[in-house]
Amino acid sequence: MDLGIDTQGSEVLLFGNDTTDFLSMQDLATGRETHLLSYVHGTTWAESRTLSGQGFHISGNAYATPGWMVVSTYGYEKQRTHWNSHAIYLLELNPDADPAQPVIWRVAHARSVWDPDLTKHYWAETHASIDPRGRTIIFASNWSNPKAAIETYRLDLPENQHDRLMGKRAADEARARSAKLLGMTGRGMTGRELTER
Repeated sequence: MDLGIDTQGSEVLLFGNDTTDFLSMQDLATGRETHLLSYVHGTTWAESRTLSGQGFHISGNAYATPGWMVVSTYGYEKQRTHWNSHAIYLLELNPDADPAQPVIWRVAHARSVWDPDLTKHYWAETHASIDPRGRTIIFASNWSNPKAAIETYRLDLPENQHDRLMGKRAADEARARSAKLLGMTGRGMTGRELTER
């Protein structure tokens, strides 16, 4: 669970809804919940039990690049993998999202696996976290060796990735709404002036 800012500049609670089996967000002002991504997107529940790394953590800290959250997955290494097995990806926080067609940017393969001799291996969970400017992701990994020490890794995102994902105008508008919500100036948030249309 974390807080974030959606594509419309609203503050949202980010969470896994175990009642509906979706990664979801809830607008803090209106209470409206939006389903973003099914826990088993692209597969079935029966098949998902046979796949590697399906647990997840989320991070919505990137206030200067609103509209996205980081999802990192972890778990046991199994014979079969899926698009999101042991992965780090960005998921768009669009209140009008269609959960059947989520907007996802897969960023990295995290390679963090649980020790098969343990029923749970908390420190081997990826725990990816994005910085407030949306430029760097820090995550934990044992690099596919469940008996190895857990190390911390840094992932630098491409320059202007937020503009490329959303389009420059939409990204600037989202940043301007985020700055207004947080009581900041665009220059204080990004180093340049922003305008909301």
